[in-house]
Amino acid sequence: MKEDLLNWEIARYKHMIGRNILMLRSLYREKHKTILRICDILVIFSILFNMGAIVITNALVVKEDPTSEFHEANPSVRENFGFANAPNKVVEGGRTITQIWRALIIHGIKLMLLILSYVFLRVTSYNYIGLINTIVVALFMFALLGYDFNNDLGFWIGRLIWGS
Repeated sequence: MKEDLLNWEIARYKHMIGRNILMLRSLYREKHKTILRICDILVIFSILFNMGAIVITNALVVKEDPTSEFHEANPSVRENFGFANAPNKVVEGGRTITQIWRALIIHGIKLMLLILSYVFLRVTSYNYIGLINTIVVALFMFALLGYDFNNDLGFWIGRLIWGS
């Protein structure tokens, strides 16, 4: 009987602490609303910079006079419609399609980890240390992905001006 009463008291205090932390989070977000919105804008620009860097990189890789041949990888379609055999799934530049997909998947995982870490810090911060961590992650994303975009943009503008 005494243990049940003790467990009930512990559960009640845990509930009160959880409710107080939720209240602290909402008050802290209300107090630092401007800083958190600036961090949100930085993260959105970081994602746009990343997409822009991918587009610019793909635009830089396109050849002026491509000589592409299409091959069929599916053996049943190849036999029925008379397509040519695929040469070991190798694309231009010597990288296989699986290597390209693996690189894209790894890049997506890294970007998702950055975004999830920011969202987690943004939602769970209720003190000064949490706010500083949120700001640092937002600035890190902005600097890292913005640097990549600026490098690609500068190279593309250089190609447009001086040609190559």
